[in-house]
Amino acid sequence: MTTRTRKSRSSFDDVTLDQLRVLLSVADEGGFSAAARRLGRVQSAVSQSMASLEALVGFKVWDRSERAVKLTERGRPLVPAARRVLAEAAKMGEISDALHSAKSERLSIAVDAIFPPRALVTLISALKQAFPSLALRVDTDTLASISTRVARHEFDIGIAGPLGISDALERIAVGSVLLVPVAARSHPLAQIKGRIASDVIANETQIVLSERGVAGGSPDQGVVSQQTWRVADLVTKRELLLGGLGWGNLPEPLIRDDLKRGDLVRLNLAAWTDEEHRLPLALVFSPAIRARPLVRWLITNVPPLCSEWGVGLS
Repeated sequence: MTTRTRKSRSSFDDVTLDQLRVLLSVADEGGFSAAARRLGRVQSAVSQSMASLEALVGFKVWDRSERAVKLTERGRPLVPAARRVLAEAAKMGEISDALHSAKSERLSIAVDAIFPPRALVTLISALKQAFPSLALRVDTDTLASISTRVARHEFDIGIAGPLGISDALERIAVGSVLLVPVAARSHPLAQIKGRIASDVIANETQIVLSERGVAGGSPDQGVVSQQTWRVADLVTKRELLLGGLGWGNLPEPLIRDDLKRGDLVRLNLAAWTDEEHRLPLALVFSPAIRARPLVRWLITNVPPLCSEWGVGLS
C-alpha cells in the first residue's frame, strides 16, 4: 500500500492580500492611525489585521514597545516581499480585466499596404495573446482609402499613410516607410552606374499603384515616366518589377530580401533625394472610441512594433 506524503503547509499560506496592503500602509505611513486614515478604516481594524498577520507568520512583525511602532528585525524583510506580491497581483488583475473586456470585443482594422506584412503578422499575434477572444477583421488597402473607410465607419481603426487625412479622425504617428525606386537586375536602368538622368528615366515604363474603384483616385505620387502601367496592389507590382517589365517605387521592408539577393536593384535617380519618398504611418480612428481597451492597446504597442521592423519614429 502506497503512503502519500502530505505536503507541509507554510505559515504564509493563509496570509491575505488585504493584510499585505495594510502592512505596506503602516510601513509607509509610519503608524496604525495614519494607515487607518489612508485606508479609510478605524484604527482597531488595522491593529487587528496586523495581529492576525503576526499570528499567521508566527512572529512579531511590529515592535509596539514605543509610541511609534516600527518593524522588527524579522518583520522588515516582509515589506519589500509584500510590494512584489501586490505588484504581481495587480498585473494579474490587469490581465483579468483585459480578458473580461475581450469577451465581447470586436475589432476591424484597415491597414495600408505599405505597412510591412511581417509586422502585421506580429501585431495580430500580439493582439491574439492580449485579447484571446477577440473577433478580428483585417483588410489591406492603399493610398487615401484607409482614412476614407475609417471615416465612413467601415472600419474601427486604420494604419494609414499620408493621403486622405480626415478632420473627423484622430491621428497618432507611429512610424514611416521609405519607398525605394527599383528595377530588376536585368532591366536596362539597373545597368546604369551613378545618377540616372530624368530624360533617361522618362523613356522607361513605370509601374504605378492606383486605388481600386475610386473615381479620379488620389493624385499620382512620384510619376516621372511618359509611359505608365497601373496596378491595384503591391504584390502584383513587385512581381512585374521582378519580371523586368518596368521600374517603380516599392516599400523598402517589402523588398528588403530582394535587394539583399540582388533580384531588385535600387535606382539612383537624379530627380529625387534618397529620402524623397519617406511616407509617414499613423493610427487613425474616431475620437469617440479612444477609450476602448483595444484602441489604448494599439496606441501603446504599434509604435514599438514599427521600431522593431525598422519603420519606427526617428
